[in-house]
Amino acid sequence: TLKSGEKIEAYIFNRHTGATLAESWVQYFTPKSNDKLRLSYAEIARLEFSGKDRAAGKHWEDWVQAYNDRKAAGEKNIALHPEKLE
Repeated sequence: TLKSGEKIEAYIFNRHTGATLAESWVQYFTPKSNDKLRLSYAEIARLEFSGKDRAAGKHWEDWVQAYNDRKAAGEKNIALHPEKLE
């Protein structure tokens, strides 16, 4: 929930802690878009974690290995995407 009252349903996949709330942010995907969006901590009023943890049992090293395997197989324009949100 944003300070404006707007609610966003999303998968948070990255965060950055800056010197202030305004300089800190999270990156996320929404169920309707694969675009990587960014939101400042200063805009966030509340976080609610619900549903399945999409990262449970998965490790960054596994993603890197999948990328390297695809690259070694000669694939081009390789992009690793998270599972679709339900």
